[in-house]
Amino acid sequence: MTEPGYVHPPSPGWWERTNRIGTAESDITVESSASGVRAPMYYPKKMQPASPRVGPMALRKAKRGWRVAGIWGGRPPNYEGVGAGAKGAQSVSWVDTIPAATNFAVVWLSNMSTLASPSVTVTVGGTSATQVSGSPYYFTFDGTHYYHVQCFVLANPPTGASKTIAVAKTAEGGNVSASAVYFSNVTSYGSVTTASGLTPTNASLTVPGTDGRRLYTQAFSYRTTGSNTFSAYNQTQRFVATGGYFTEPIIIGDAPGNGGSLSFTATRSETTYDWGGMALPLNPA
Repeated sequence: MTEPGYVHPPSPGWWERTNRIGTAESDITVESSASGVRAPMYYPKKMQPASPRVGPMALRKAKRGWRVAGIWGGRPPNYEGVGAGAKGAQSVSWVDTIPAATNFAVVWLSNMSTLASPSVTVTVGGTSATQVSGSPYYFTFDGTHYYHVQCFVLANPPTGASKTIAVAKTAEGGNVSASAVYFSNVTSYGSVTTASGLTPTNASLTVPGTDGRRLYTQAFSYRTTGSNTFSAYNQTQRFVATGGYFTEPIIIGDAPGNGGSLSFTATRSETTYDWGGMALPLNPA
């Protein structure tokens, strides 16, 4: 059997085949001679796939360990730490050591207010955080006060020791309870999911169609008559604070997406009044 492109040489003589790479096509050069070099003859052949071991293909392959199919890369958001938190006043603050790897801060708060849309500002290490679309979410009204869950975010917060996190609202009645959660490998965030329920149900929120590359940070609160709290949180709990005088309890946690519906649940120590919750998806690097 002869090779494609083989030309039987005269005798005596020799033959040689070389590959020539061009910009538009690849040719096989066949030279044959009985006594010397003659003009080459070119036999076009079909284009061959680029080698994955050289050139741009190799660069793309080298990055594949950090990427997965889809619009995001392969480094999922990672939990780095949680704040000390504070509660029991219209404006509260606390001091955290924000981990060095942090590139995204999420501040959750429960808020009892005389306004349906209270005026709240949050700063992390002196830098203003942004309230996400869909927040504040109020889940019940008792005729005088609205009960809210609120969420603020800050990309690339200042890191290190002695960073003050401050939550302040106008003098409108009611108090706040808040804490911050710190993450790395976050590029952006998605749309919130909200849920609420009536007495005597426990807190439950389901995020439909979750993505396994995302991490979902979440919080619940409820209207209470005293120092009540949450327990039996079904995902990874990061922070919990009891209620108090004009101050509502809060629980904060997170879970990675599972490719389908993702549920968050928690048990209330009092079920006389209504509850509410929010979940925020964090997008990977």
